[in-house]
Amino acid sequence: MSYNKLVVSDLVLQKTLKVFQGTPLEKANLNAYHLHGFGVFANPTYVSDPRIQFTTQLDITDIYQNYLSHYKLTERITFATFVKWIALKAMLHTPFTWRQINSYWFEFTNLPLLVTMRFKNNRELALYVLENVSQSTWEQFCSIQEDYKAGKLPNVIKEVLELPTHSIAYQILNVHLPKMTSYNVTTRAIYAHQPFIVFSDRYELDKKLYLPFYLNYSHATLTPEDAEEFINQFLRYAKLPPTQVEEAIKGRSSLSSPSNIAESKSGVEPEDDLSF
Repeated sequence: MSYNKLVVSDLVLQKTLKVFQGTPLEKANLNAYHLHGFGVFANPTYVSDPRIQFTTQLDITDIYQNYLSHYKLTERITFATFVKWIALKAMLHTPFTWRQINSYWFEFTNLPLLVTMRFKNNRELALYVLENVSQSTWEQFCSIQEDYKAGKLPNVIKEVLELPTHSIAYQILNVHLPKMTSYNVTTRAIYAHQPFIVFSDRYELDKKLYLPFYLNYSHATLTPEDAEEFINQFLRYAKLPPTQVEEAIKGRSSLSSPSNIAESKSGVEPEDDLSF
């Protein structure tokens, strides 16, 4: 099934850019891969589903101890909250923040987070949208979630009611599937090339802790190499205290120009390392 591009009125687009701090991607700043990817993988005439997706088992043995030492401020702060904040930080200043609206591409620095959380029986669903989380500190992020759970925040983003928020928001789903080895998400009819993250309960194996972690992203904006870098960035950040994560992001922002992302390695010969 093919998808449709996200189309909104000019007024809604301007409100969206203002509320979520979006700016147009300049063609002159894009590298050769993105110019190709936008023309092919973002064109439903050629590609019916532009997503790449995989599930991996992340070794979080040291990460979980870091969470207990530096992040668990109160008993109400969960490991799932920690995973969401680290994932948001790892996506900032990368093509994970790019969205296609009205056939144009924009980079956002303050996208909302659509949280889908299943209770232990995997039958009941909690769904909510959090604003101003992309650049939040750890304490701010926890406070925003607590305010929502206490009924202090609205259920919808009033400034852009006409916009299908789910089409551009970060989507992070927490499920309870023991030792999840694969996952998949439905293909939406309207698609703006946003990523999806799904993670399940941590588990112990051979005295190590693992986290099943599913990543779904658009091939128009990211290569498998970029996805590998995101996973590595996630693991690096997750081993740091929150203040050090913020410092690392400040240094990373100076390298976030689209022309520096996913550049081809000229002169490097391809290598087939498979044994068959």
